[in-house]
Amino acid sequence: MVERHGRMTGMAEYVEDFLEARASFIGGEPVVKAIVRRYREGLEQGNNATASVLGELMLEIAKPFGDLGDPEWRSDWKP
Repeated sequence: MVERHGRMTGMAEYVEDFLEARASFIGGEPVVKAIVRRYREGLEQGNNATASVLGELMLEIAKPFGDLGDPEWRSDWKP
């Protein structure tokens, strides 16, 4: 667990910030922003099933940045 935005969360929350910052480079920026928003809502509401599934999806979307050598990509992120 790590503290982010004043609350304790899993490491995957950083991937939401990573994706949000790159949303305009991903075809479908509104979709990425919606996924990040729903992930955050799932965390805030204690809906672990939703947060877990969306966390995995965010990692899948973000992975190509890591494959391209983005220095902020972390291979240890978990949903």
